[in-house]
Amino acid sequence: MINKQLLSYTITSVLGEGGMGTVYLAEHTNFDRKVAIKAIHPHLAKNEEIRQRFKNEAATMARLQHPNIVSLYDYYVDEDGLYLIMELVDGVELETYLRNIGSPLDEDVTAAFMKQLLDAFSHAHEKGVVHRDIKPANILITNDGTIKVLDFGIAKIVDGDGLQNMTKTGTQIGTVYYMSPEQVQGKKVDARSDIYSLGVTFYQMLTAQNPYNSCTTEFEVYSKIVQEQLPNPKLVNPGISDAIVSILNKATAKDPDTRFQSCEQFKQALIKKEQQVTNTQAPKAPPKITSSTNNQLVQPSMDNGASTAALILGILGILMFWFPFLGLILGVLALVLGINGQKDKNGNDASNKGLGIAGIVLGSITTLLGFFITIAILANI
Repeated sequence: MINKQLLSYTITSVLGEGGMGTVYLAEHTNFDRKVAIKAIHPHLAKNEEIRQRFKNEAATMARLQHPNIVSLYDYYVDEDGLYLIMELVDGVELETYLRNIGSPLDEDVTAAFMKQLLDAFSHAHEKGVVHRDIKPANILITNDGTIKVLDFGIAKIVDGDGLQNMTKTGTQIGTVYYMSPEQVQGKKVDARSDIYSLGVTFYQMLTAQNPYNSCTTEFEVYSKIVQEQLPNPKLVNPGISDAIVSILNKATAKDPDTRFQSCEQFKQALIKKEQQVTNTQAPKAPPKITSSTNNQLVQPSMDNGASTAALILGILGILMFWFPFLGLILGVLALVLGINGQKDKNGNDASNKGLGIAGIVLGSITTLLGFFITIAILANI
C-alpha cells in the first residue's frame, strides 16, 4: 500500500491497525495537506454486502461535522478495497492515555472529557448515526485536551444490523467489554446502546481499568454484561463521589428504557452534579463583627462632652488652686465630670475616654491642693 495513489493522495506510511482495517498516513499531491486513510481489511472489503453498504454509510459519515468527531473528507472504492479519507488528528488514543498515566483520572477531568464525548454522540444520534463500536481505542485526546471520536459508521458498514450479521462474515466487531446487553444478545440497537458503551468507558476513566478485566473468557464477559451490574467503582477508587456512581449506574442499566434516553440527558446529569458540588461547598467564613447581646451591630461610641469639660476644669483648677474655695470647687467639678465622661450616652466606653482620665487626675490634684489652701486660709482667720 505504501506509495499507492488514492484520488489526490499518496500513501506514505502505516499509522496503525485495528479490527476492521489499517490506517495509513497520506499526503495530497498538490497541497501541503496530510490525511489519515483507513483501508477496510481485504477479506471484508471483498464481501459484496459490505461493499453495497459502504457508499451509503460513507455519505452519512461525511455529514457528521462536529469539533469532537474526526471528519470524513472523502472515500474511494476500487476492486481491491474500500478506503475512507479522514482528518489527521495529532493525539493519543484514550486507551494509551490511561495506560501512560497509570492511575484513575480526576473526577472533574473525567466529567470534562465525558461532556465532549456526549456532545459528539448527541450530534451523531441527531443525524441518525449509531456508533456501535465505542471503546477507548476509538477516542483520541489532543494535546490541548480536545476529544476526537473515530470510526462513526464503520461498525454498521461491516456489521450490518447486529451481532447475528457479524457471524456471517466470521468477524467480531468491536471489543466485547464495551458492548451493551442488547448488542451482545443480537438485538436491534439504537442510541441507548452507545450510551451504555459510553458508560463503560466512563467507568474506565474513573478507575483506570476495565470492569471485566478479571474475566478469563468471552462467555464470562457476555454473561456479566447481560446479567450483572458493573462492579462498584468505589472499590477501585474510593474517592469517586456517590453522585457520579449514580450517574454511571443509570448510564449502564441493563434495560435500555431505564438508562439515559439521550446523550443530552447524560450530559445534564453531569452538569447538575457539578452545580450541586459548587453550591454545597463550605462558604468562606463571613467577617466577624462586634455585637451586643441582642445581635445588633454596635454603633461607634459618641462623646457626651463630660471628658472635655473635666480636662478644661482640671487645667483651670491647677492654674487657680491658690484662690480660696475656687480651686477646690474646680477640682471637684473636674473629678465628677471626668468620672461621668468615661461612658457615652448609651453606656458604652466613650471615644475620648482618655480626656476624662486626664480630667480625673487634674481634678484630684486640684481638689487636694484647693482643699489644703482652703484649710490654711480658714485656719488663719
